Parts: sequence; structure tokens; C-alpha cells
Amino acid sequence: MIYLKTDEEVELMRRSNDLLGRTLAEVAKVIRPGVTTAQLDKVAYEFICDHGGIPSCLGYEGYPATLCTSVNEQVVHGIPSNDVYIKEGQIVSIDVGVILNGWQGDAARTFMIGEVSEEKKKLVNSLYSMIWTCIVAFGILMLINVFHLTRESTNWDTTAIFCSAIGLIYAVSCFVRVLQLTGKIDKKSHSKVIIASLI
Repeated sequence: MIYLKTDEEVELMRRSNDLLGRTLAEVAKVIRPGVTTAQLDKVAYEFICDHGGIPSCLGYEGYPATLCTSVNEQVVHGIPSNDVYIKEGQIVSIDVGVILNGWQGDAARTFMIGEVSEEKKKLVNSLYSMIWTCIVAFGILMLINVFHLTRESTNWDTTAIFCSAIGLIYAVSCFVRVLQLTGKIDKKSHSKVIIASLI
């Protein structure tokens, strides 16, 4: 079931995720060889609390930290520790959750520490590309769902077809705008990408 959010709720979601992004940016400033994962956790905890947020991982089912810090082959949810030092050549996943004004934000970022091996670079870059592939695929599935619901509820009368076409163009346009804002395509490609996606 999809629950549509009001403009006010969307704004509250944006604020919690903005704090989340700024928290990861603070961690990015201090993550380097010689720092412990517990030190990274302290930075995140203080930043979230200083900005009116609540670290949502801390205390969840007994979890003892603000961050999940996973080093190299550690898959997920590594617990920060004073005994785990960041080292040159590692890849470190930092996962954090923030609650602000009752709304949850949750995201992870993978850091390559200094000079990493070609194998690790390839892994990180491939996974990043896969994330974007999944985002595109999810968008396409959502559009198919909209068409399906429209067809079932209206038997494809002229108005429904027209509205669906307008909705499709708008959805693709919004998606392309996201690609522009994240630097995935240049601003001149907007109309070309929309036309190509509709053919």
C-alpha cells in the first residue's frame, strides 16, 4: 500500500535526510588512516544530537552505537570499536540512521581510504553503477504500475490515455532532472533523454 505524503510531510522527510547527508559529510572530513571506528561514531553522534536529531540505530534492539562501520569484507552492521583502526587501502562502509521531527532518514556510504587496489576500486565503482541501474529499473516498474492501474480503472478511455501520457512525460522529466542534479547527464540532454525513453 502506498500512502501519499502531504507537502509538509515531504518537507519533514527532506529535513531528516538533509541532516543524514550532512552527518555523512562530517564523517567524511575525519575518516583517514589511524582513526578508530569508535572515533567516527562519536563524530556522528555529536553532530546528529547538536542538530536536534536522534541517532536511530543507537539502542535499536540493543545496538550500542550511532554508526554501523563495516571494514573490507565485513558485510554489514559492523559495530564501532576503539580496537578497529582505519588503515590505508581499506574500503569502509558507514551506515547511519537519523530521526528528526519524527521522520527517519537512513543511508550508507562507502569510503575508499587512500590508495586502494584496482580490485577494490572496481568493486566500489561497479556497485555504484548497479545502484543507478536499480533506480532506473524501479522507475520503469513504477510507470508500468501506473499504466496498469489506469487501464484497470478506466478501460483506457481517451481521457485516461491522455492523462497517462502526460503523467509518463512528467515522471520521466522528473527522473531526468534528478540525473542532471547528480551530474549523471548534462543539462542539454534533457529533451533528448525524454524522447529516447518514450520511443
